[in-house]
Amino acid sequence: MIALYSNWWIKPGHEKEAIPVLQELAQTVQAKEPGTLMYLVHFPFLEFPAEYKFRSEPATRPGAVTFVETYASWKAFDQHFRGPTFTNFVQQHGHLFVQREEGATTKPFTQVVFMDKKAGFIRKQLFE
Repeated sequence: MIALYSNWWIKPGHEKEAIPVLQELAQTVQAKEPGTLMYLVHFPFLEFPAEYKFRSEPATRPGAVTFVETYASWKAFDQHFRGPTFTNFVQQHGHLFVQREEGATTKPFTQVVFMDKKAGFIRKQLFE
C-alpha cells in the first residue's frame, strides 16, 4: 500500500468556489479509481470550543487543504496522479490554488509526504 498526505493552499477569496470542486473530485476518484483505497480532503478546523483551545506550530494558514490518500499500489497511485480525473481537475480548477512555476507552466504548489505506516488503525465508516 502507498499512503501519503498532500497540502495545497487555496488562493484568498476562492474558498467558496474550491469547496464544491474538491467534493466533486473526491466523489469522482471514489467512482472511477478502484485502486484508490482512501481519499480524504480536509480543511483546518479552527473554531475550537473554549475548553479545547489548541495551538499549532507553525500556525495553520487559512485556505490550507490537506489530502490524505491511500493506494493499493504504486500503479494505482500513478493511475490517479497521471489519470484523467486528477489531471482534468488541475487543468480546470488549478487556478484556485497558490501556484508554483514549472518552466512555462504553472501548477498548484503542493507539499507531498509519502508515509510508511508503523502502527495504527482505521475504524469502519469513520467518515461519511
